[in-house]
Amino acid sequence: MCAQCVDPIPPHQACLIDPDKLIFDLDNPRLSLQYEVSPGASEKDFILALKKSADPSELVLSIAANGYLAIEPMVVMGKGPNYKVLEGNRRLAAIKLLRNPALAEECRIQLPEIPAHKDLGLDEVLVFRVTTEDEARAFIGFKHINGPHKWDAVAKAKYAADWFDQGNISVEEISNRIGDSFDTVRKLLYGWKVLQQAKILGVFEMEDRHPTRKFHFSHLYVALTRSQVREYLGLSPSFTQAEIKDNPIPDDKKTELGNLCNWLYGSKKDNLKPLVVSQNPDVKNLANVLADKKALSLLETERDLSLAISVLTPDDVLFMKALYKAESEAKKASAHVHTYDGTQSLYDTALNLRNIATSICTNMKFKHDDPVQED
Repeated sequence: MCAQCVDPIPPHQACLIDPDKLIFDLDNPRLSLQYEVSPGASEKDFILALKKSADPSELVLSIAANGYLAIEPMVVMGKGPNYKVLEGNRRLAAIKLLRNPALAEECRIQLPEIPAHKDLGLDEVLVFRVTTEDEARAFIGFKHINGPHKWDAVAKAKYAADWFDQGNISVEEISNRIGDSFDTVRKLLYGWKVLQQAKILGVFEMEDRHPTRKFHFSHLYVALTRSQVREYLGLSPSFTQAEIKDNPIPDDKKTELGNLCNWLYGSKKDNLKPLVVSQNPDVKNLANVLADKKALSLLETERDLSLAISVLTPDDVLFMKALYKAESEAKKASAHVHTYDGTQSLYDTALNLRNIATSICTNMKFKHDDPVQED
């Protein structure tokens, strides 16, 4: 390792460099996707986005207390200032904040008191320069996809897709090099291709998801493995044979793709909440609805997954579930009857409930007393 490198930093060598010559990676998958960090964002904008996913405040406190420990080099790329930091953006943020109190104030990050004589070791930081992003991918991919600092699913998918799209690496090789299963990487890649197609077609963008909802990318890529969903989108039923390619959904299924994304994620523009609240069982239930014409028609007109599912449920099962639920709710009411304040409408409701229960019992009594009857 050299004591300090002049520009350009020699490739494939660990060197010490002035951190002012380092810039943030504005293409970082997690930040560009989850928190909409746009190209040309300022240092302030980048750090504010970083606070939402990997707040550098704790690292600031650690460096202030112990100094900067240059154990693991930041991975950088470029042929001269400014070098883009591919790995180590959180560390770079902490360093820039400590070196620039005005920036910290703008980002609303409180810096600890640091004695004037204390050297934090921030004048030079250790970096390792690569000549292409591909050289850094295996290390960064393992660390963030299946390692100690995991990205969420959509960030993993973008990272894997950028790698795959270069055309010189297979899904199997990507999965081996980032330490994740072949099946998982295939799902991530396929889901990403469909998500990008939805954006290109103008039927869905992540930014338009219901505003109170985190983007659960897994809902989409899991749904795309289900045969009912695949047939609804005009795809072959088997996901195992599906090709990872751009625009996998047939052109004539644009509307269906928009519907699926809307049901999964809702819409901020149209103020619609998603129908899928949890992956299990909602994705499975949605898939079953898509395979039934009557249930699908009801879903499209009423936008109510529970109502559509009821079409698929046999009447005897609906009766059993409703009766058990009614009993459970009645027990709750009985336990709190002492709070009744004499309101007429509540008393009328209780009388109506009694009449309904009597009618149910009367109808059930014939079958109960004489279970063997002719139709």
